[in-house]
Amino acid sequence: MFKFGPYQLDQHTFRLTKKGIDIDIDIEIEPQVFNTLLLLIENRERVVTKGELLEKIWHGRAVSDQVITRIIYELRKILDEKSGQDSHIRTVRGKGYQFIAEVTENQQISHSAVEPSQPATTPDRPPLRKMILVLGLVVLAAVSFVLINQPSQPPNSSNNSSPVSNQKTYPVVAVLPIKVDTGNEELSILVQSLIDYLTNQLAVNLNMKVVHPDSLVSMGDELNDVWAIQKATRSDFIIQGFIEPVAEQRVNLHLTLYKNNVDGELIPYQLGAFQFPYPENVKQLNDLYKQRKVTVRSIIQIIKPGVIVKDNGNTETDDPEAYRLVIAAHHMLRNDDCEDIQRAEQLLLKAVERDDEFAYAYYQLFANYFKRVWLCGDSIEFHQKALAMAEIVQRLAPNSYNYNPIVRGMNAILIESNQVEKAYELSKDANWNDTDAINQKNYALRYAGFLNVANQQLDRILQLDPFYFSEKPINQAPNTLLYQNHFTEYLGLLAEPGNSYHDYYRGLSLMLTDKTLEATKILQGVIERTPTDLFGRLSQALLFILEHDNAGAIKIIDGIVQQRNEKKLTDGEMTYKLVQLYALANAHELALKNLQITVDQGFFPMNYFLNDPALNSIQNIEQFTAIVEQATQRHEAFAERFGLESESLVDLTLNQ
Repeated sequence: MFKFGPYQLDQHTFRLTKKGIDIDIDIEIEPQVFNTLLLLIENRERVVTKGELLEKIWHGRAVSDQVITRIIYELRKILDEKSGQDSHIRTVRGKGYQFIAEVTENQQISHSAVEPSQPATTPDRPPLRKMILVLGLVVLAAVSFVLINQPSQPPNSSNNSSPVSNQKTYPVVAVLPIKVDTGNEELSILVQSLIDYLTNQLAVNLNMKVVHPDSLVSMGDELNDVWAIQKATRSDFIIQGFIEPVAEQRVNLHLTLYKNNVDGELIPYQLGAFQFPYPENVKQLNDLYKQRKVTVRSIIQIIKPGVIVKDNGNTETDDPEAYRLVIAAHHMLRNDDCEDIQRAEQLLLKAVERDDEFAYAYYQLFANYFKRVWLCGDSIEFHQKALAMAEIVQRLAPNSYNYNPIVRGMNAILIESNQVEKAYELSKDANWNDTDAINQKNYALRYAGFLNVANQQLDRILQLDPFYFSEKPINQAPNTLLYQNHFTEYLGLLAEPGNSYHDYYRGLSLMLTDKTLEATKILQGVIERTPTDLFGRLSQALLFILEHDNAGAIKIIDGIVQQRNEKKLTDGEMTYKLVQLYALANAHELALKNLQITVDQGFFPMNYFLNDPALNSIQNIEQFTAIVEQATQRHEAFAERFGLESESLVDLTLNQ
C-alpha cells in the first residue's frame, strides 16, 4: 500500500483512492495508466527509462513516444492540482520519468514487480479475473477523474444539462482499416467511399464514438490482433473486413463484428459478404444504395437491437456519373494535398452541374472551400463560397444528415474574420457532453485569451474522447496547451507524425524546448511531403531558422505575407504564426508590425504574447507593450460582456 498526499494506491486490489471529506473516493483508471503509476512509485528512487516502460507495460511491443507521453499526461491530469504546484512526475529529458512526490509505504506490503495484463493475441477468452478488472477499468477510464473532481456543470455555464456524475463515456466502435488492393482504381475508390459511408452512418445512428480506420493505420502489425485494438481504443465493438473482387466492376465486402461482452470476451459475429457494383447505370446505383443500407442495418442490429436506421433523406443522386465524380473527388480530399483539393473542386462542380440537387456534392464543396483557406492559404473568398454551399445543403437536406462539420466550419469562419464575440455568443452554451460543441467554444476562448477556461473545456473534451485531436481526419489541434507552454502534454495529444498541420506545431514545440534534432527531422518530413503548401512553407522557414539562415526564413515569410495580403486573408491566429517566425529570425520590426495586425484581426490572447518563448526577442520593446495593452483592452471588454473572469494578470509557467 502506497500513500502520497491525499492519494492511496493498493497494488493488490488494483485501487487508487483519494481522501475525501468523509470517505475515500475511488479513482478508476485504465490498466496501462495504473501499471505505469505503480512502476514509477516502486522505482521512485531513480529515473524509469522509456525502455523499461516499453518492456514492463507494453512487453516490448512497438509503440511511439507519443503513446508513452499520453500515459504520463493522463497521470498528471489525475494527480496534479491546477494551482501550478510541482508535478508528481518529473520528466528527465532524453532518459525517462521519475515519481518525485513523498511516498509512505505500509510495511506489511512488500515491493512487487508490476504485472500488467498480458496482451491477448487472439479472440480467445483471457483469464477471467484479469479481464473483469480490465473491462471495469476500460468502461470507467475516461470519466473517472471528472466524476471525482469536476463540477456537475461546465465552468461559467448556466445550461441545464445533466450532472457529469450521471454521464457515461460513449461506447466505442472501432472500424479497422481494410486493405484495398483490387488492381482496379475505380473499385478502390468505391471501396474507400463505402468504408467512409459505413463509419459515418454508424456514428449518426448509434450515438457512439466511432473510430475511423484512418486513425488506426499507425498500429501496423497489431491491426491483425483484435485484442490489441480493443485495448488501444477501449472498444466495445470492432468491425473487421476484407475485400474480394468478384467481377471486373464488382467487389464483395466481407465483414466480421466483434462484441466485447460482460465476461470480457470478444465474441465474433460473421456478417457475411456484401456485394457492391461500381455503378455504371441507374439500376446499379440503386442496388449500391440498397446494399449500403442493408450493410449498416446488419451491423446496427447487433450493436443496438431495435434501432431504426435513419435515412439520409434527399442527399444522394440518381445520376451514376455524378455519383462517380463525387466519390473520386472525396478520395482526392482525403490526402489534404492542395493540388488534389483543387482538382477535386472541378469534379464536384461537374457533379452539381449534372444534378443541381445533389446535397452530398454541395457538402463536399463546402469541405473543399473551407480547406482551401485553412490548409492551402487561398483567398478569403473561399470562406464565402463555403458558407454559400452550407446554405444549399441546409435547403436541400435539412437535418437529414450528419453535417456537424458545417457548423464547425461556420464557427471557424466567424472567428477568423474578426467576429470572435459573435462566435462565442453562438457557442457559449455548448452541450457539456458534445465534444464538437465544446471545442467550438474552446476555439473562441483561446482566441480571446481565456486560456484557463479554455483548458477546462479541453479537459472535458478529453474526458469524453481521449483521442479527439489525434484521430483522422485531423481538423483540430489542442493549441490551448501550446499557448500555456505545456509542451509535453501538447506533444502527447498530437496525431502520429505524417500530418503537415500537426507536424508543423510539433516541430515548433520541439524547437522551443531545445530538441533541435527532433524538430529538424519532423520539419524535413513536412517539406518532403508538401513543399509548396502553407504548412510546408512555414516548416521550411522554421527549418532555415534552425539552420541559422535567417535571411532565407525571412524571404519565405515575406512571400507568405504578400500572398495573404493579395488574398485579403484575415485569420489573426495564422498571422501570429508569421509573427513567431519573424521574431525567431530576429526581424523585430516585421514581427511587431504583424503583431499589431494580429490584434487588429481579432486574435488577442495577451497572456500568450507575454509568455511565448518564440517572442523573447521583442518582449522588452516598448511597441510590444503597447500592442499587448490593446489586446488586454479587448480581452477585458470580452470578459465584461460575457461575465468571465479576466485572465489579463495570469502568469503562465513554462512547463519543463
